[in-house]
Amino acid sequence: MNPVFWYLDAQRERRGPFEREDIVGFIRNGIIVRDTLVWDSSLNEWRAAAALPEFSVLFGGSVPPSGAAMPPLPLEGGPLAFAQSGALKADIPVWGLFWRGLVRSIGFLFIVPAPWAAAFFFRFLCSRISLPNGVKLSFAGKAGDIWYIHVAIAILALVGQYHHAMDGHNHHAADGPQYFAVIIATPISLILQTYVIRWYCAKLRAADGSLNISFEGNIFGLLGWSLLFVLSFLTIIGWAWVLKAMYRWMCRNVRGTHRFEFTATGWDLLWRLVAAFLMCIFIIPIPWVIRWLTSWWISKVSVAT
Repeated sequence: MNPVFWYLDAQRERRGPFEREDIVGFIRNGIIVRDTLVWDSSLNEWRAAAALPEFSVLFGGSVPPSGAAMPPLPLEGGPLAFAQSGALKADIPVWGLFWRGLVRSIGFLFIVPAPWAAAFFFRFLCSRISLPNGVKLSFAGKAGDIWYIHVAIAILALVGQYHHAMDGHNHHAADGPQYFAVIIATPISLILQTYVIRWYCAKLRAADGSLNISFEGNIFGLLGWSLLFVLSFLTIIGWAWVLKAMYRWMCRNVRGTHRFEFTATGWDLLWRLVAAFLMCIFIIPIPWVIRWLTSWWISKVSVAT
């Protein structure tokens, strides 16, 4: 069996287990430096990465003094404890987000580029998000992973746009089959969005290799929350609380090395979304409004211990 390794990060939290190739990658990316303490089951103590024969060549072959070692820690007891709990951090440029959002929208409008547009946008957005301890996130998804899902979502969106265009041109033209097509397209689109969420979570990465999550929410759950969200508009403002509950349900169904919570309140969502709508009427503030809402939304996702 190949040896597995653990290391201590900058906060002295244990990370692992990792294969040898993972540790090599961390060294090359600067996540593990020569004095980072590393352990595997063949060692009786933590040792500096540069002191281990299998990694010393990556540091020029020099070996740090043995005083860098620590007493061994037991490796039983389940998954790694989180380095730090708290809110996700976002550092998103206004125009970087805006033009990439436009590219994504145009990609879906023309259907065929939709998979590339989605992967392109997610890669940018994730690169601007960090875990509470400052570790950067990234997105490893590729256009070819679930291209057929993105294409189908784009086609279904086009069905809805065609319906509204025809309805505005001639209110009799959208009768019968067109209304039926829109009614069928909406739940199918929501079902497909479930697969996009699963893809997004499965391809999300952390720079130190600590993140491994999946979305376990089922299709019927997302359909139920979406239906409740639509019905909640009858209450004028109740949609904000339904939206809050839906995002909490989504976060709580993310499972793996990290647990997440959505911490915004109904009032938080209500006044911000209403304010964003009113500001967008003036058109010019739109890029800043999008960045403001996106950064705030990310900051309301908290890593839980």
